[in-house]
Amino acid sequence: MRTSASWAKADSPTSSAAGAKTTYIGIARQKYEGASNNDIEIDEDPAVSIADGGAWVAAWVWVTQEEVELHRRTRGSIAKIKTRPARFQDRGELHS
Repeated sequence: MRTSASWAKADSPTSSAAGAKTTYIGIARQKYEGASNNDIEIDEDPAVSIADGGAWVAAWVWVTQEEVELHRRTRGSIAKIKTRPARFQDRGELHS
């Protein structure tokens, strides 16, 4: 459960929240941004919400115009869109 106090703020370089925020951002960049072939981008200073057991790091996800057109043609059936990165398809991490 997240409370307003759990939002990591980098107001002070000595704050433990700032250190945690930096760590979570670094892991997110390495795990998601770097392996995404430019489909996932993380801002220089993204919002980070620390919660029990982890944190949410704000990111931008690229959606192509082709995916939008396919979405329209299939009446919104996201399951028919086959352009997902293979690393997500294999592990079933995306939910329809």
